[in-house]
Amino acid sequence: MGSAYFHEMHQHAGFTFGRALFLLLLLIVLGAAITAVVLMVSQRTTGASRSSDTATRATPDSATSAVRILEERFARGEIDDDEYRRRRDVLRAP
Repeated sequence: MGSAYFHEMHQHAGFTFGRALFLLLLLIVLGAAITAVVLMVSQRTTGASRSSDTATRATPDSATSAVRILEERFARGEIDDDEYRRRRDVLRAP
């Protein structure tokens, strides 16, 4: 009777451990997949903004292009109204 009880408990414990292991592995795989998607989307959007920034900054040889960059930063919400006006005035000063 003792060995039958031990065998029954061992099977039940094995099933529970196997189920917990499966759920843990499932969570790890899902977490890795979600992380991969978030990183790809983040890289795609960051890469796009970086390429547009470098494209506009490629030839900043005049105050006009600097003001244009300033206007783009203001339009994207990177700087507020006061900072925009202050920097624009500095750029337009002789």
